[in-house]
Amino acid sequence: LDAIIEDIWSFEDPPSGDAVRTHIKGLRQKLKAGGAPKNFIETVYGLGYRLKAMDAAVIPAQDVSPELPKPTQSEIRAAVAKAWEVHQGTMQARLNVLAAAAAAMGVGQLSAELQHTSRSHAHKLAGSLGCFGFAEGSRLARELEHLLQLEAPLSNQHAAQVTELVQNLQQNLASGSSQAVVSAAIANAPPLLVVGADESFSQQLTDEAAAVGIRSMVTTTLTQAHAVLQAHTLAGVLLRLDETQVEAGMSLLATIAQCATKIPVLVVTDIQNFQQRLEMVQQGVDVILPTSTTIQHTIKTVQQTLQAEQTPYKIVVVDDDVEVLDLLRTLLLPWGIQPTTLDDPSQLWNTLEAVQPQLLVLDVEMPEANGLELCQVLRADEKWRHLPVLFLTVHKDDETQQQAFNVGADDFISKSTMTTELPSRILNRLQRAALHGTARSQL
Repeated sequence: LDAIIEDIWSFEDPPSGDAVRTHIKGLRQKLKAGGAPKNFIETVYGLGYRLKAMDAAVIPAQDVSPELPKPTQSEIRAAVAKAWEVHQGTMQARLNVLAAAAAAMGVGQLSAELQHTSRSHAHKLAGSLGCFGFAEGSRLARELEHLLQLEAPLSNQHAAQVTELVQNLQQNLASGSSQAVVSAAIANAPPLLVVGADESFSQQLTDEAAAVGIRSMVTTTLTQAHAVLQAHTLAGVLLRLDETQVEAGMSLLATIAQCATKIPVLVVTDIQNFQQRLEMVQQGVDVILPTSTTIQHTIKTVQQTLQAEQTPYKIVVVDDDVEVLDLLRTLLLPWGIQPTTLDDPSQLWNTLEAVQPQLLVLDVEMPEANGLELCQVLRADEKWRHLPVLFLTVHKDDETQQQAFNVGADDFISKSTMTTELPSRILNRLQRAALHGTARSQL
């Protein structure tokens, strides 16, 4: 079980072995519903699990794995910066309410209404600041929320604690910016792999690509490129190919074509042999350019190829914090993910029927409903029981994670890592669902 947990869950605090057993149980149910034999996943006591041999005749038809569109660095930068610019004032307004509550506590005049309002603002600040990369600010807001949950009247000691926390939170927000999380998001964006070019060409192309927001990764040999394909998610491949490398180049193209997701490929070559060019196209090459093509035109063609129109994935996101929902919209759209956002959990089932999503994202703690309870009911619903569910929350404790997996969660993501992890985790989950024929069965 330890090996399974290490390979599947990438976050810092993975779930316990019970979560693996819960997932295996759910997976067996899904496989059975799809026509697989009862004991397709076999328990090997003391070791883990293994798949039994399965007759090809009874394997259910699988949907083709969907293409995973990927944004450029400039699109990610614009998405995060736009949301921060729009909502920075709201963050400050919420902080002002907390400051007013601290002042009222200091003179023993904190009303029940102000305490309730300030607690709500602290809860939303904890989530919003975490999303924008203010990890310390999120922690401080969470402490304020816990203190403001105490029954009134609060003591002088509590008043002093709230005042200190508010002051620290003001300093954190004033001294920080969203630049760190923007940089992290950009660094996390899939790169363009440049293969087989000389150092001068690679350097010029990398510089031009960076100027338009495309991150590059360079390998000088085709052998190195094979290793990169195994280790990285790529936005695309630019292959420079000459007559002496045809066989190795075709081998690389064949490997790229076998990847689980479609990777856009451009080839720069002077090869004119029709059969060889036909084989390139049949192996999935999107564009063939002559070696006389300028660097600027090459990058423009790369941009057009990477930004080719995609059919967006449809997901529903439920969170009571409108700032988080707005950030999600601007963050996910460049990845080809179309989120329908919902701040009223009572409308979830109507929204599911209207949108017919391929995935659901839930917050844990909301005023009108608990995300864990929503997931629990969803898993009992005949139509939506197989819909992939990701929890996106400020909570990081093991108990909450375990509860999420026990009620049927497929993944659990902290809001503090949302900008860098959520898009790829959503796409990864959509790909898995498509391969097992679960997501599209809802459409």
